[in-house]
Amino acid sequence: MIVGLVCYKKELGASIGYIKALFALKTIYQAHVIVFGNSLTKNLFQHCEYIDESLDMGNMETQDTKEQQRAIINQYRCHYLIATTTNSSFISFLLSSNAKTIICATKLYSFFSLRCKTVPIYFFKKYRNMRHEDIMLHFVKKINPRLFHQQIANLDSVKYALHASKDNEENIHQFLLSALQKYALDSQPYLILINPFNINNCFSLTMPYWLQLIEEVAKISLCIPLVVTYPQVQTQFMQQLKQSQRDLQKLLLFPNNDCILNLVALMQMVSCVISPSTGTIHVASNLNIPTIGLYAEWDTGRWGTKDNRYIFINKAKHELDSQSQMHVINDVILTLKNMIEKQQIKPISNTLLQSALHSK
Repeated sequence: MIVGLVCYKKELGASIGYIKALFALKTIYQAHVIVFGNSLTKNLFQHCEYIDESLDMGNMETQDTKEQQRAIINQYRCHYLIATTTNSSFISFLLSSNAKTIICATKLYSFFSLRCKTVPIYFFKKYRNMRHEDIMLHFVKKINPRLFHQQIANLDSVKYALHASKDNEENIHQFLLSALQKYALDSQPYLILINPFNINNCFSLTMPYWLQLIEEVAKISLCIPLVVTYPQVQTQFMQQLKQSQRDLQKLLLFPNNDCILNLVALMQMVSCVISPSTGTIHVASNLNIPTIGLYAEWDTGRWGTKDNRYIFINKAKHELDSQSQMHVINDVILTLKNMIEKQQIKPISNTLLQSALHSK
C-alpha cells in the first residue's frame, strides 16, 4: 500500500504535527510512506526511517507549478493521499491526480465526492481542542479503523523522535565545546534555550521583555541562556542586543544558517526550552525536552506541548503593559527554579563539560 501525505504550507509546527501520523502509517499498515512536501519537510524528515521518500514539491499554494506537481504525484499511483488542509482548490487538485482515495476534513466539496474519505473535524465538539497530531491520526484511522484501534496503543514516541545527521551533531558539539570555554564552571550547567521569535502568533512578550527574561535566567545559578537565531531575524536581534541596557554577558548565541537539523541537534543537548507557541517548542516536545510555553490559554488545545507546562498570556503582545509582562517573567523564573529543584530538567552532559574544560 502506498500512502502520500501532501503538505500545503511550509510551517515547522504543523510539520512536526504530521510525524506521529507518518509513523503510524508505517507501523500499523506497513505502508510505503511518501511526503509530498517542501524544502522544510524534505530536510526535517530526511533521517526518519519510517518515511520512505520525502520530496520537495515547491510551493503548493500557487497554480504555477500544478501540472508538474500532479505529474510527480501520479508517478507513485498512491492508494491514499492525506490532505493537510481543507482548501477546496487543494482538494480539487488532489482529486485530479490518479490516487484512488483522498483522506481529508469534511467539507461540502469533499463530502459528496465518492473518492474522498472525510473526517468531521469541524462538526463535532470532540475535535475542537484536539491536538493537531491527534487529528492527523484520525485521518490515518480512516484507512482501516479496526486495525488502527488494535495497534495504536503500541506506538512508541521514542521511535518517532526526529534525528539529525552525524554532521549536524558534530557541528553542534564543536559549537558547544568552544562556547562553554568562556564560562567558569565547576559543576554541570543547565542550558536553557530561550526562543523570543514568533512570526505567526502575537501572544508573546515584546523583545525588551524577552531580553529581561534572558537576563533573569542568567542570574539563576548554573543556568546558561541560549538563543538560536536564523537569517530572517539575525540582524535585527543583534541590533536589539547592542541597544539593550541588560547584562547579557552570559548569553550564548547560536546563529543558525537556517538548517533545521542544526536546531534538532542542538535541541537534543539543552536542558529546557522557553518559547511561545511556535515551531521551536514543538521540536522540543517531539524530542521529549522539558518546555515552558508562553501561551494563550485557548491555544493549548490544538497546539499544546507534551508536558503541558504553560505561563498564560491573556492579551496580544502589543496590548500588554509593563506590569503584565513582568508578571509573565516572574512566573517563568519561578517555574524554572522549581523544575531545577525537583530535578525535572537535566544539566548538560558531564562528558561535554569536561571536554570543554580540558580544551581551555
